[in-house]
Amino acid sequence: MFTYINENFLHAPSTDLSRDTVKTLIQIMLAQGQEVFLEKQIADGKKVGLLAKLASQAAYLYSGAIEGTQENVNKAIFEKVWLLVVQVRSQVLMRILFPKKCIPTSSDQHFPFVHLLMNREQYLSE
Repeated sequence: MFTYINENFLHAPSTDLSRDTVKTLIQIMLAQGQEVFLEKQIADGKKVGLLAKLASQAAYLYSGAIEGTQENVNKAIFEKVWLLVVQVRSQVLMRILFPKKCIPTSSDQHFPFVHLLMNREQYLSE
């Protein structure tokens, strides 16, 4: 839908439908979709290799959306809370991928961050 808007509104009727804003919305929505898919795979107990790839992709997508969100906040198109949400989600996923402390168990020796992924509330509160 956002791609359709971006391609067919050459002269956007408002600033929130400008090309840059729509591109940022696309990036945020893709990141959210990837994160939801990651959560589903965690709930289904999928293999740690797949979880690592999904978490990495979600973190990458959120990181890519930060710059566009910052520009839209500066233009007063988005509220500052949008920027904070995108930054926090990016940092949460990066912290899950690259933990400073991790206790590997016998089942996740090769991917020790999965222990954090499964128990993220406990570690993020620290």
